[in-house]
Amino acid sequence: MPDPNSSQFPIGIETRPHYFDGQYLKVEDFIDEQHYHIDRQRRPLQFLYVSGILNGLQVKAGSTDFPNFTIAIAPGSAIDTEGRQILLQSTALLITPLNAQKQPIEKDKAPLFTVDLTKLKPDTGNIDYYLVIAYDEIKKADSQADEGSAESSRWHERPILQLNPSIEAQDLPLAKLTFSSSGIKIDLGVRRYSGVRFPSNDGDELSLRSQGSDRVILQGNLSITGKTGIGTNDPKSQLSVADGVAIGKTYADTYPAPANSLLVEGKLGIGTSDPKSQLSVTDGVAIGTNYAKTHTAPANSLIVEGNLGIGTTAPNRKLEIINDVSGLSFEAGSGTPNAGTIRFGDNTGWKLHFGRSRETSDPKANLNSGVGGVLMTLQDNGNVGIGTTTPTSRLEIFGTTGNLLSVGATSGSTANIDLCGHVQLKAYSTGELAYIQARDDSSDGKIGLRFRTQKGKKNLTEAMTLNAEGDLFLARNVYLREKLALYVDGADLTNDGAFTGIRSPNGRYILAMMNNGEARVWSNRSGNWQIVWQSPTAGK
Repeated sequence: MPDPNSSQFPIGIETRPHYFDGQYLKVEDFIDEQHYHIDRQRRPLQFLYVSGILNGLQVKAGSTDFPNFTIAIAPGSAIDTEGRQILLQSTALLITPLNAQKQPIEKDKAPLFTVDLTKLKPDTGNIDYYLVIAYDEIKKADSQADEGSAESSRWHERPILQLNPSIEAQDLPLAKLTFSSSGIKIDLGVRRYSGVRFPSNDGDELSLRSQGSDRVILQGNLSITGKTGIGTNDPKSQLSVADGVAIGKTYADTYPAPANSLLVEGKLGIGTSDPKSQLSVTDGVAIGTNYAKTHTAPANSLIVEGNLGIGTTAPNRKLEIINDVSGLSFEAGSGTPNAGTIRFGDNTGWKLHFGRSRETSDPKANLNSGVGGVLMTLQDNGNVGIGTTTPTSRLEIFGTTGNLLSVGATSGSTANIDLCGHVQLKAYSTGELAYIQARDDSSDGKIGLRFRTQKGKKNLTEAMTLNAEGDLFLARNVYLREKLALYVDGADLTNDGAFTGIRSPNGRYILAMMNNGEARVWSNRSGNWQIVWQSPTAGK
């Protein structure tokens, strides 16, 4: 039999009164009726809703009408962990560690419930208390005066306001109050708001709770099998976002993503509950106001309408990579041969420019646009230009001063340049000469110039050498206008009998020099030879 003087009722009520004509009713029947409806009312509130503030209950410091140690609490409502509704209108009960007596403080029809906490003022330092609201009920003092017993005829459901040194999981904190000798500091970051609870098979908390401003907090994991739209009601992809996205503990709390852009700090899984990468998506993704609404991303693909930043929170280009990122890397794949490819153009005049993004180290200064900061250009016909954006040959290097091409990092390098075709030199500066130089401005050593020719596979001839002093060394003869002009007789000029001669165009020797120093002159006159020779004289 239920106790008519107790507001407690059994958990899990399975029966309710059955009324019929002529039935004899007792007070227990009406109590059972109330218990049944209260149970059915609180059960969904307990298991389908998260305990917390429903509305109102704002906490403010005392106004000019109240001292510094007065706080004001606005009317509002909440739900506790047992599904009981807590309603604050203008009357509340304050319980503090210094006053354990339940003394109601009445403010009839006042818009705020005010509490004077002067007694908690510390002499020195600070002390923290948590302002907590809780459910309470008592019999209201409105007993029958004329007939029947003098028992109260109503239960009064009222809130209790508590100041506790700490908070528990089942508490409903409204604010954290820090008391000092000069007043009270109010921290609203501890407030808990109500939300929706989702049933789970293991009893773990899975809920969607309001954060009290413009945020909703999801506790638990979220798996989406269909398409999700943020900022659009007609998503075309697994995830369609109509504006910028920032992902990551630091990024999400600190950096606003630029319009139609994506900032990612940690791992994100869409269509998968166990992402292995920074971003794991089981289907296509479209980002951007227009893209998200009108375009379907290809399977396993990403399309971005705005800018994409890697290592930056404010990308200014379609793809911007900065900070500690070392660059782009193309790793070996499963194909044969392994190759990484950057594709552009269709052989109709497309150009790929490589250039500076800024003229200074200031990330906000002098952001180059167009071809103003271009360092190298690659055309879709295969031409490459360095210092020019209109290359007309396979490699065109343009410049007016300084070194334009260096091969071999240091002196003594064995690097080669393989050329097939002609080497054409234009006039240097304003003169009418082109130069071939053996030169190293970083060295004070001598550098000559040597020409090699090939007579067969890997069979090279030291054809001509020009040393640092300007002396010319030839391996064989010299021809002028296809006629032999300088003749060297003998493969080994150190042997007696070998000589070098200068020939006239008709093939006659005019001057000859033996290897022993004897000079011999032939004059061809009327077919006759005259020989004049002289042995070398010491000192002359």
